[in-house]
Amino acid sequence: MTKEVVKHRPKVLVDADTGDEIIVFLRRGRYYAFLRDRETKRFIKMLRVIRVTGIGCVDYVSPRKPYHNLYIDVNVSTDIKPIQVYELRKIEREIEREIRWKVEEKFGFRVAKMLEIIGIQYGSKPCGYPYPMYSWYMVWKHYTDIPKEESGSGVF
Repeated sequence: MTKEVVKHRPKVLVDADTGDEIIVFLRRGRYYAFLRDRETKRFIKMLRVIRVTGIGCVDYVSPRKPYHNLYIDVNVSTDIKPIQVYELRKIEREIEREIRWKVEEKFGFRVAKMLEIIGIQYGSKPCGYPYPMYSWYMVWKHYTDIPKEESGSGVF
């Protein structure tokens, strides 16, 4: 019997915290993640976890009454190990689904339909919640109110 060897190409992500690159690769059967300089390609430090953050936004401007305007920002973050980078699509979909669910839970289905997923960011600074746990942070503001905040944690 021959053992089938799965070869993964190195995965390169852009660090949202520093602007450097996060490179994940397989060596001798183990996955490694390093932060490396974008220009010189030198390794800066080894990463134990990579933070994945999804950002969603609602920017509703009422055509008739300005005091009905609504602005919402939602962040959902989790930490992943280097081996989990190769299932990143699944994790990103879970983060996007959780962002939509948080907005729908707080504001209802109609506002959740207006939600726009801005994107997914990767960072070298951990958030402290290893996958499948996550932390979330939401800020919302009506036109005449002061901004309100809410945060918490959960499990996917």
